[in-house]
Amino acid sequence: MKKENTVQDTTKPMAYDALLCGVITPFEKQFQLVKEKHPQHLVWLRMNGFVQCIKEDAIITSEVIGCVLTERPDNGIKITGFPENMLDEYLPKIIRAGYPVAMCEL
Repeated sequence: MKKENTVQDTTKPMAYDALLCGVITPFEKQFQLVKEKHPQHLVWLRMNGFVQCIKEDAIITSEVIGCVLTERPDNGIKITGFPENMLDEYLPKIIRAGYPVAMCEL
């Protein structure tokens, strides 16, 4: 039996798990969960000896402490980070600039 070519109905939303499709990384999911609970804070995630943040938090962090701001090539999300051993220098700098920080372990 020959299969017919069908056109998908684009008026219905597609059900998919964005995490499984590679659209949202576990890091981004954790960041978003914490950000929803603490929207006024910069969310810094400690992971594998580094402190990292994304989106607007990455832009602010980069500007205040002077670390490099990059973006993911697959989705354009801004990201920045620094070695964990610089935390004692960078955390007071961010706080003195007036930004509260929510520090998380991933």
